[in-house]
Amino acid sequence: MAVLLVIIPEEIARIILEINSKSRGHILLKKSPEWEVNAELKIATMKIKELRLLAKHLQLFGYSSETADKLRTRILKKIPSKLPI
Repeated sequence: MAVLLVIIPEEIARIILEINSKSRGHILLKKSPEWEVNAELKIATMKIKELRLLAKHLQLFGYSSETADKLRTRILKKIPSKLPI
């Protein structure tokens, strides 16, 4: 049952991604300079450790017990979206 529900769809997805990347001539797009300027994009790629350090710097209370998604939401409310971090 697990083979039908997990492994086969995963293999189909892998094959489709390989075909798609070969037809376009690249595997993944590199980050554009916008990723370094836009705070929302940069925060979206941060790991939980980096998010907690930023929350500490922004003096957000209770950041250590929050999940990464909740922490991202609180940080984005605290800083302007175009502020370089």
